[in-house]
Amino acid sequence: MLIQDRNQIIETLSSQIQHKLRSDHPTTAFNAKQLKDFINEKLETIFYTKNAVTITNDQGKEKVDSDQEDIIKNDANDGHKTRHTKSKLRVKIRVIFPDGTEIYHKKVADTFVETIQKIGAEKIKKLNLLLNGIPIVSDKKDEFYGKSQRLIPPNYFIMTHSSTPGKIKCLYEINERLNSGMKIEEIEPTLNH
Repeated sequence: MLIQDRNQIIETLSSQIQHKLRSDHPTTAFNAKQLKDFINEKLETIFYTKNAVTITNDQGKEKVDSDQEDIIKNDANDGHKTRHTKSKLRVKIRVIFPDGTEIYHKKVADTFVETIQKIGAEKIKKLNLLLNGIPIVSDKKDEFYGKSQRLIPPNYFIMTHSSTPGKIKCLYEINERLNSGMKIEEIEPTLNH
């Protein structure tokens, strides 16, 4: 079977997973739309790439364009080649509110959580938005994703286990549904961010 587009990939994967779930766990209920959203988010995570960044330094050029890249350098001391892995320069986000408040952190999850705090966790909880099938804002810790939830006052858990594109998409939806007027910017990776 030749797959023509992204939607066909999502449909195919969803169908295969649903079949497997039904055969392995016939009494387990699941939401087909949430499954498709989950698959779509994972595809974004796997295939989300920005333009490659080329960094020039004393030792030559290093091209960074994947999650991790092996870089081979000549060891100046003994002439041997050494290999190390360099992490990808990742897209960051900055959120600017109409009152001039600007939220930006090196970690996208920190920006995401602080933005939710600024808007109000209670307001966002009422929207019933999900990330990976878990409420973005919950008053209880999830058994499976608990390590990916951040506790904020008074007693809310914020789900952070998602890709940067997933968090950006979520912030756009929050902005639209609450008409909060915030500006969401993607910050391209550089050596300084």
